[in-house]
Amino acid sequence: MQKDVYFRLFIYLCTLEVKLAHKVTTHYSQNIMAHKIRPSKTLFIILVLAAFCGADLLQITDPLFTGFMICLPVVILGGLIYFHDENREPFRQVLRVFALGMLSVPLTLGIHYAIKLTGLDLVSTPFRQAFFSAAMIEEFSKLCIFMWVVWRMKDFDEPFDAMVYACFIALGFAFVENILYVAKGDISVAFMRAVFAVPGHFFDGMIMGYFLAKARFGRNPNMKIPFIIIGLLAAIIAHGTYDFILMYSSTLNNSFSYVLTGVFIVFDYKLWGFSLNLLNKLQDQNATFHTQQVEPISEETSAEETKDNVLFTPQGRSEDNQEGEDFQSTDQHQ
Repeated sequence: MQKDVYFRLFIYLCTLEVKLAHKVTTHYSQNIMAHKIRPSKTLFIILVLAAFCGADLLQITDPLFTGFMICLPVVILGGLIYFHDENREPFRQVLRVFALGMLSVPLTLGIHYAIKLTGLDLVSTPFRQAFFSAAMIEEFSKLCIFMWVVWRMKDFDEPFDAMVYACFIALGFAFVENILYVAKGDISVAFMRAVFAVPGHFFDGMIMGYFLAKARFGRNPNMKIPFIIIGLLAAIIAHGTYDFILMYSSTLNNSFSYVLTGVFIVFDYKLWGFSLNLLNKLQDQNATFHTQQVEPISEETSAEETKDNVLFTPQGRSEDNQEGEDFQSTDQHQ
């Protein structure tokens, strides 16, 4: 009887979580379609306080609530990027990409095992562990899933799609990692990861997605590989810096560790702002993408002006009728 009550409670909490996420993200996305998204200092402070104090204040140790906290950030962040997309992707396709994103965890573990067999040392120092053992391998695994699955999809037909799918791959990875870490810890770990770790992966996905959009839809085909590499390196730097601050502070037993905790919180806030800035830029470029598809450039526009103003162009469709159509954008290179 007690198990049945707990099961009903869990189903109710999950349903409430989905409804809340839909309502919040729908309202939020409707507002940010017309206005630029800016990081809220008040909201960030509340989330930080929840991360450090939430578990102690609530004093809830029920496994069902822990499961709820594992799912909550994934649903909220996934809903945010999904409903922010003006031309929303097929929901089944998004779920498929999310599920494949979870496969990046065993892929990461496999790469770790292969490197271990070679005898390479990636964990002897906090720097190596943060940037090479964690950031480089994890972001590379996510990129592999993106290039293997998303790059060839017919639904990947506009710049903003790159950010959407990259974020869902990152959330798939974060979801599995969340389960593994919380299983070894307690509810306090779930609170901390809900505020910092899961959004951290999400922001890394936004950064990589921005440059993957430029790689796929950029006017210069010679820049496709460089933009993919830049996207990977940018995500590694953001991820590695995040991990390095935490790993290095954990090796200290003096007051300087508290200073590094403050540095970490400031960095996380800056990462939030930087990622949202990229989202704003890509949203503008996405709108221009569609505008230029339906509004051909005037014949009076000079060839030199047209060349300077092009930012994105669809890849591949010409005589072979592949994906994308030629278009031009009045935005400048970021």
